[in-house]
Amino acid sequence: MRSLTLKSFLVASAVVVVAAAAARAADDTPAAKQQRWSLENEHLGVVLDPQSGTLTVTDKAANHEWKQLPPAEKKEPRFRNVRAADQSRQGIAFEADFGWSQGKPTPLTVTLTLPEKGSDLVVEADTAKRNAVIEYLPFLEPLVLDSPHAVLAVADYSNGHLYPLSTKPLVHKWFSTSRLDMPWVGVCDLEKGFGYAIIVETSDDGAVEVKPFKAGGKELAAPRVLWTPCKKEFAYPRRLIYHFAPRGGYVALAKRYREYARAHGLIVPFAEKLKKNAKIERLFGAPDVWGNSSLKFAREAKAAGIEKMLIHGRSSPKEMKAINELGYLTSEYDNYTDVFTLKPGQEVDALHDRVPENVVLKADGQRMPPWLTFDKKEQ
Repeated sequence: MRSLTLKSFLVASAVVVVAAAAARAADDTPAAKQQRWSLENEHLGVVLDPQSGTLTVTDKAANHEWKQLPPAEKKEPRFRNVRAADQSRQGIAFEADFGWSQGKPTPLTVTLTLPEKGSDLVVEADTAKRNAVIEYLPFLEPLVLDSPHAVLAVADYSNGHLYPLSTKPLVHKWFSTSRLDMPWVGVCDLEKGFGYAIIVETSDDGAVEVKPFKAGGKELAAPRVLWTPCKKEFAYPRRLIYHFAPRGGYVALAKRYREYARAHGLIVPFAEKLKKNAKIERLFGAPDVWGNSSLKFAREAKAAGIEKMLIHGRSSPKEMKAINELGYLTSEYDNYTDVFTLKPGQEVDALHDRVPENVVLKADGQRMPPWLTFDKKEQ
């Protein structure tokens, strides 16, 4: 999805005229850096303060202003050394230094695009040196919600969850974007219904960190995106979509992601899947069975009147075929785990494999060891 259709999305979107202040900010003088840059359409107003490194988004329909908290230390803006602003990229583009990797910041060009219609703010980060080594690179700071009803919406593991942001300690503080069931997170007020979602378009190498920030004697928690290395490097442009919903809560945010997923061909209805594989029908209403994958068990289930099952486990190809002929689906569960070295004449099994050929290779070229056995005789 790295190539996606962001360019076509931007081309299809009408260009928003950046405020005159943004044009003046294109020079590199200290006075220019004092200017605030702004974008506006029917639904949203976006203001970026290059001096403090903070972003403010006004949701006009919700009559709510989303703010990033100011830095704890005035000498440390959210991003440093803002060098230029450019309105030729269908929005605001600026160059600045972000985070610290190997003792130095990473220079990024950040582009903010606000389409003429809609409630999306598109954000892209790139660098002239994509082979630059990075570690965990904090990106834009979180937009916080000062409300006792603030929740984090996330599809983190097999289900969607709502985690109260006022919980101490926080229930979850870290999500790898590559492992989310759906690559987005949201913040909303459960009582009033307004909120925003962050769709991580380039989700292969990133994370979402949820941490509390101090503001006015309070601790407010909210998510922020961090970019992680691709083979140690920045490697490619990173992209986010902020979507702001004035009402509807987490349901409205989920619907926006569904709309995004449909537009990118990620949703295939079962009616279409059945045309390609009629046996998918066997999944509808089938219990998910673990613990016995034998043909004997399957025959007993059939005799008991169970018409559908998805049976997980290992059996011979001949038995699996016979189970399938009973009308059941079969699946073998596999897992990566620690292994012992094969002994002469021994075959690969759940606990033994070829070492070092089939052992995880780390970035430094070394094989990954687990731990010594209890008798300290075997690694």
